[in-house]
Amino acid sequence: MLMKMILTGTGTSHGIPVIGCGCNVCRSSDLRDNRLRCSAFLESPANILVDVGPEFRIQALKYKITKVDAVFITHSHADHLHGIDDLRVFSHTKALDPAHPDNKETEGEGLKIYTTTYAEHDIRHRFDYIFTPMKEGGGKPKIQIMSAENVSEKNPLFI
Repeated sequence: MLMKMILTGTGTSHGIPVIGCGCNVCRSSDLRDNRLRCSAFLESPANILVDVGPEFRIQALKYKITKVDAVFITHSHADHLHGIDDLRVFSHTKALDPAHPDNKETEGEGLKIYTTTYAEHDIRHRFDYIFTPMKEGGGKPKIQIMSAENVSEKNPLFI
């Protein structure tokens, strides 16, 4: 089984360059000094996203991410979570299926997001609209929050 890990963002919580910063790194023309906020994507039989920061849409387009089977949220800081709304296109069963161009965003079971109880509380509080029933069409990601607290070598998680 071939797996590929893409580091889609390796910058700080501000990203690099930092807005308004005049330091050598932030003024550098070196491409390595232009980094998006932290996130990673594991391409394997199950495509897994680690963190979904505010630049996730840019990262998904840049790295041609067209399928996400599960998401791990490491913690609930904005730089790791505030792209959650952009999961919408990945969270519905037929969202990217060209055979179903008339799909409804409300179809499917939803995208599984694995995280801690603390982060789940923050997600449900900050993004309460996601969990509030709406009219057909939705306009919001359809997600299921799953516990990742008891995952260990002796208690592995299978996706």
